[in-house]
Amino acid sequence: MFVLTELGKRLVEAREEKGMSLDDLMAATKIQKRYLLAIEQGNYDIIPGKFYVRAFIKQYAEAVGLNPEQLFEEFRKDVPSTYNDEVSDKLSNIKPQRELPKPASKVLELLPTILIIGGIIVVIAIIYVIVQAVNHDSGQKNNQAAPQQSESKYEVSEDSSLAKDQKKKEKASSDDKKKII
Repeated sequence: MFVLTELGKRLVEAREEKGMSLDDLMAATKIQKRYLLAIEQGNYDIIPGKFYVRAFIKQYAEAVGLNPEQLFEEFRKDVPSTYNDEVSDKLSNIKPQRELPKPASKVLELLPTILIIGGIIVVIAIIYVIVQAVNHDSGQKNNQAAPQQSESKYEVSEDSSLAKDQKKKEKASSDDKKKII
């Protein structure tokens, strides 16, 4: 087991003041617990690469509320230096996720509901158009059949009383004409 270095002691004290466990710190920084322990113990050999050591220390310090640049300056002899500090700066600029991701906008939340309602409206419109077309077609068939029925209503058969009355009138008018002549 390793003895805590001065830098490790400082980081542990800051973490404990914040009331954070290593698991809490791991969730906040997304750094594996074994690497966090290695930083606290000064066992940088298990961390893959010097720039990761600096980046992990920087993220650890930011998560517990310490100024990482001040720590690097103060513990220069404990922290391994790298030839490419830019890489560690870029890597450590990743902010720890402390808050839950924001929910999608209201439109995106309501989109499934809007699509379902729109689909229902389209189905109702299609049914309405089909019913109207069927009613229109049957209405035309009824109109074509109606004139045939109306013609038959006014047809007079030879045996009907109307026909007999008509014949009597015609005979009487022809008799009147004969008398006049």
